[in-house]
Amino acid sequence: MRTYEDFEVWVSAEGTGFRVRATGAGETQGFDLDAASLSERWQRLATAFAGGSRVHPAEIQDAEALGGELFRAVFTDRILRSWSAALARAQERGPEAGVRLVLHVQEAGPLASLPWELLFDRDHQGLLALSLSTPLIRYPDVQERERPLAVRAPLRLLGVLAEPLGQPLLDLEGEWQAIEKALAPLCDRGLVEIERLASPTLPKLRERLKREPAVHALHLAGHGVAGEIVLEANQRMRKPEPALGQQLASLLGDAPELRLVVINACDGASGIDGKSTTSLAFHLARRGLPAIVALQSAIGDTAARLVSRELYQEIAKGSPLEVAVTEARRALYAEHKGMAWAAPVLYLRGPGRLILPKFPWLRILLVCSALIVAIGVPLAARHGKKLYENLIPQALVPSLRAPIPRTSSPECPSPPGLDLAFVKITAGAFTMGAPEGRGDRKEERPAHEVRITRDFCIGRFEVTEKQSNAVLAGGGATTLQGIDLPKTGVSWDETQILLKKLNHRDPSGAYRLVTEAELEYAARAGSEAAFSFGDNEAELPAFGNCAGRNASRALAPIGSFFPNNWGLYDVHGNAQEWVADWFAPYSSKGEAEIDPKGPTTGTDRVRRGGSFNNVPKKCASWSRSSSEPGHRSDDLGFRIARSPK
Repeated sequence: MRTYEDFEVWVSAEGTGFRVRATGAGETQGFDLDAASLSERWQRLATAFAGGSRVHPAEIQDAEALGGELFRAVFTDRILRSWSAALARAQERGPEAGVRLVLHVQEAGPLASLPWELLFDRDHQGLLALSLSTPLIRYPDVQERERPLAVRAPLRLLGVLAEPLGQPLLDLEGEWQAIEKALAPLCDRGLVEIERLASPTLPKLRERLKREPAVHALHLAGHGVAGEIVLEANQRMRKPEPALGQQLASLLGDAPELRLVVINACDGASGIDGKSTTSLAFHLARRGLPAIVALQSAIGDTAARLVSRELYQEIAKGSPLEVAVTEARRALYAEHKGMAWAAPVLYLRGPGRLILPKFPWLRILLVCSALIVAIGVPLAARHGKKLYENLIPQALVPSLRAPIPRTSSPECPSPPGLDLAFVKITAGAFTMGAPEGRGDRKEERPAHEVRITRDFCIGRFEVTEKQSNAVLAGGGATTLQGIDLPKTGVSWDETQILLKKLNHRDPSGAYRLVTEAELEYAARAGSEAAFSFGDNEAELPAFGNCAGRNASRALAPIGSFFPNNWGLYDVHGNAQEWVADWFAPYSSKGEAEIDPKGPTTGTDRVRRGGSFNNVPKKCASWSRSSSEPGHRSDDLGFRIARSPK
């Protein structure tokens, strides 16, 4: 499964110039750009090659030249260094890791009409939007509250395909058949339901959106012109009836369950006179829709069908939307469809995974685990694995036995004879702590800059009971064999006993508790938000085990939730984690720190990460609390670090 670190870039107009800032790159800086000239060049390029039969060398050169100018204007000095460091971190994490470029482009200005999908990094990734290592998305900065993208299966897709009389013929039947074929495996499993609107008119669309069951995804296909899509006036006459962006936005913006809109029509992401603020996509994004796929230029009918096929095939595989759109671009590029590959634009707010499992298996597993611990511990010493197999329904056993990644980075091997998996974290800078007005405790503020100057290795998972017992050689199990629950009920002092034994076993590892700064840096994984995946608490159940409305309030086996973008599991919840530092408030000056390790003495040690007993705000990346070193709790464990080889 591909994982991505977000690299966020904000570009805006200021007076007669432009400003840019980026993740980890410090203060905003200015840049020069002839936006009007680049926009005109893009329009000529897109018009000349729209729906072309082949990609010509001259076309590629023109695209790279235009994209190269955009890249060099924005990625300068500190921003370029931060970008290069993010790419290096991804390379360290392995072939499935990458950097997701998140563009915050000021919509009310000349920058939004530029073809950012052409960004060309000559020294690293080439055309960024064509690489699965550097998917590119646009993040609409609008006032509407961010909605979660993911929905509980079955996801319901409504197709609105319009071909009114008097318009050039389109192969919409072929496009719908491609969608049905791509999603058939999910339909067969009850994960997706698809429906086609019999009469593609605005009144009929409104009626369907009012009915149950709710629509989660909408596929619009037909003829498009700047700022509108051509539907039909009524089913009997089939006269063309343009639907303006404002009209669609007023309908779709009030559909609370709608998550994704795909506008497979020409110029859905471009507006009148090239102004994106009049485009269909912009009007929808302004109403807070989580995800919109649209085309920023005209493309041919064959290319449009290819976009639909590739997009929904990837969704059917479980790929996030940024991967699905990238694969659609790559397919257009590979099949020589002219500049059509640059047409798809993805507007996305937050993580790109669309479908959550149909049944809450994880919660069922957690309840089963809790019941087993409650009623089976006295018998476990005698019956062990046999007991858990008898008590847990056999339909769920494959889920319990499903493998989770236990690989370590090459420079961070597991200790001999143990399966302690480590991830190498590359040195870098980040903002530690909560911004003003946020955070659960005053001790989490102020936010301040921190530099980690040395690479380090951190446990991919929290240390499990099984691993702890293996090191301590006879520490006495309190959970069943075969279920990898975190080791909890351990004091800070007891972690030092384990680390001493581990270092005696493997002196080259220099094993230790991770520092507070290292853990927040690794947990954030490049994110400046409250959580590694963003600020939306509604997404938290997919990434962490924290108490909420539907929480089980029990430990979960390691690897039960999605990892963060750097491949770490359970950085939000499950078990709180001891770290090395003595506790102290942050400096009120908010000054930058280099490799902080906390005070040299104190009375309490720091706990991090939140647990299954904590509400979501206590599971934020900046959340911190403290206890005396001898304190034990059933929701308190630890994660260890080691030195790279």
